[in-house]
Amino acid sequence: MTAMPETTAEQWPLRRGSLIYPSPVAIACGRVLRARSAAERVNACLKAAEVLTRYLAAVAVASFATREDDAEAKLSELNGNLSFGHFLTTVQEVAAAKGQHPASPLLAQGFKKTKRNQDVLRGKTDAALVALLELRNDLGHELRNLDDAKAAAIEAARSPLAQLS
Repeated sequence: MTAMPETTAEQWPLRRGSLIYPSPVAIACGRVLRARSAAERVNACLKAAEVLTRYLAAVAVASFATREDDAEAKLSELNGNLSFGHFLTTVQEVAAAKGQHPASPLLAQGFKKTKRNQDVLRGKTDAALVALLELRNDLGHELRNLDDAKAAAIEAARSPLAQLS
């Protein structure tokens, strides 16, 4: 078993999150910190990313609903089997909306796209959640079958803990 180092810079946001974030997000952060193997850590990071995304979607929609201006957002319909990607799309759509609402400046920090030269870059939070979603899609939903060797290779190549932090 490969244990996570006792204290790393990547762990501080998770330690803080396990103490002060709302309950579902705090529990997910704690699960990542308690993971004892690479496979458990990768699985916990992906589940925490999904929990965080669902929470952000709820906050974004609730905040957007409180706006007092006439701004509109084209929000995708949420129905059927909802997945990590559905919720991430919702957050991205609210972040891209023009209206002013309480969470607008906070969403802009992590989700607004910027242009550099000819490239359009995602916000830091958006890019990290998209990378974790892509990893989740690459691995599929049966993460229990992930062995430690493959998980260690995933940690080295794609850094899910760093992305989540």
